[in-house]
Amino acid sequence: MSPHKFAGLVFGLAALASIGVANAAGLTLDRGDTRFLQKAAQNGRLEVDASKLALERALDAEVKAFAQKMVAEHSALALELETLAKAKKVELPSDLTWGQDRTMKKLQERTGRDRLHRRALAVKT
Repeated sequence: MSPHKFAGLVFGLAALASIGVANAAGLTLDRGDTRFLQKAAQNGRLEVDASKLALERALDAEVKAFAQKMVAEHSALALELETLAKAKKVELPSDLTWGQDRTMKKLQERTGRDRLHRRALAVKT
């Protein structure tokens, strides 16, 4: 996920969280908001999984440092997202999409390729 998409995701989660606080009465989300939460959960999981793989296999210290930061930040966001989803009675998917799973398989096949990890994690060189 690019830094711009990540910023958009964070902004969107903050907006939904504020809606959650404002609607403490337990109103459910509409279909679009529900789908947003589900996609955000899957995208966040991909970021964490790809970052963990980079931590294990990358050789470059910069890639590893960025991957560690991504794991920490996206794991924290995932907890907030789960809390919001539970409050709004939205079931989050536990698996990646077909395309995301394919991306992870490609990353797993290419051990020690920092260029690939840089591209997957959007680390600027």
